[in-house]
Amino acid sequence: MSGLLVVDFTAYESGPLATVMLADQGARVIKVEPPAGDAVRAVGLGHRDRPDLFKETVTASFQQFNRGKESVTLDLKDPDQVALAKKLIVKADIVFENYRPGVMKKLGLDYDTASALNPSVVYVSVSGYGQFGEFATNAAFDVVVQATSGIMSATGFPGGHPTKSGASIADAGASIYAYGACLTALYGREKTGKGCHVDVAMQDALMMTQTDVLSTALLTGEAPGLAGNEHLTLHPFGVFPCKDETQLALAVAAPHQFADMAKAMGHPEWVEDERFGFPEPLASTHRADFDAVFRPELAKKTAKEWKEIFSEARLPVNILYDYVELGNSDFLQERKIVANFKGMKVVGNPMKLSAYPDPADALRDAPTLGEHTAAIRKEFE
Repeated sequence: MSGLLVVDFTAYESGPLATVMLADQGARVIKVEPPAGDAVRAVGLGHRDRPDLFKETVTASFQQFNRGKESVTLDLKDPDQVALAKKLIVKADIVFENYRPGVMKKLGLDYDTASALNPSVVYVSVSGYGQFGEFATNAAFDVVVQATSGIMSATGFPGGHPTKSGASIADAGASIYAYGACLTALYGREKTGKGCHVDVAMQDALMMTQTDVLSTALLTGEAPGLAGNEHLTLHPFGVFPCKDETQLALAVAAPHQFADMAKAMGHPEWVEDERFGFPEPLASTHRADFDAVFRPELAKKTAKEWKEIFSEARLPVNILYDYVELGNSDFLQERKIVANFKGMKVVGNPMKLSAYPDPADALRDAPTLGEHTAAIRKEFE
């Protein structure tokens, strides 16, 4: 991405995660912040717990979403400072914003204005519900969109309450789609010379992540309900306790996998049992009967032992890890998805391109608030 200029009006997570991926790949990203700064500068842990690792106004969360960017502070209610923002847009290849729809128009920095100034600009808007539609102007944060997207209605244990994901999946999903759509628009610009307006909604992104359960619900008119850590129609396909109470993730999704699992557990007769055999996933239809023989067998060995047995049988299996265990794991550090930076561990870039260095080998610091304001004013005014 070297040579691309990105002007970034985004804050929090839905947007900054997309632009940090561009920065990781070498784009120059200028983050435009209000005088008070992106609220994430004061959110989460970081400088308060480890002041030796963080600069002023740079928390762990801000570092993760804004590393490698430049920061310029502008009061976008001041016409003179809006004028500088427009000068940035004139030179930009990409503009990102995640204000509520209508706000950028009030500021005089909307797509119509930007494209008049720079017809080749790719202008990316990330919002809760998109730039048009009934909910377009509604305020939205991750948990609210998780609720409206249906994903919470399918997350949780039977008899319990709908549950949100432990991670901000609406923010992350929208950012990933925004990154992909941005590159699609850049590819189109190579052919036409013209930019376009990219409209990505957090709600839409979460709908796309649920195509398996959503497509069934749309076809049958029936909501899937809560399945806890197991699959609605396949079994065993979920997370199960073992002898040491460590959770084991096991996915059996085909007849040969069921046969391999049964053989590996010393019970090949399960394949011939009319209650459990394939091609229909009868172990799911008779879930209680199958669990009565399956779970006592799991309880005889530790999760690590079962992992080795099932791995030898080439089944999809692994142990449930918590975040600290992941941070200390060799396999993620080998992949550089957990990278060491300035004496701390950060999440690296998942995109590995054989022709280019891994961004984790050249991580750059997140900026302090307004760190580059003077230099950018001098460069663009």
